[in-house]
Amino acid sequence: MEKISNYNTDGTMLRKQQERMFEMLCVIDDICVKNEINYWLSGGTLLGAVRHGGFIPWDDDLDIQLMKDDYNKLLGLLKTELPEQYQLQTSKTDRNYFARYAKVRDVNSLLEDSDYTLGYKYKG
Repeated sequence: MEKISNYNTDGTMLRKQQERMFEMLCVIDDICVKNEINYWLSGGTLLGAVRHGGFIPWDDDLDIQLMKDDYNKLLGLLKTELPEQYQLQTSKTDRNYFARYAKVRDVNSLLEDSDYTLGYKYKG
């Protein structure tokens, strides 16, 4: 994967978060490529890649999608292949997480959003 654009280079916390998310995406991409898992960018992540050559300047998350078989395969691999700084969050790994999709969380960061993180085991 190529480095993200320097569109939002002002050193803000958001830009630092975007750089950390890009590092996370590179880890996920490496696992997918190594295991022949197809995925694609979606939502604001796709829009940012096309329109801004990186992130939408105000975007604060990553969106990827997979076909169901690839999704299930990736979930199994993420449990064992993610570096220690990342954790897979599903309803099986976090009893207070109820979304129907998985998230990869950076355990060295903190999401401050009481509407979404109340009781979550992983909050990054």
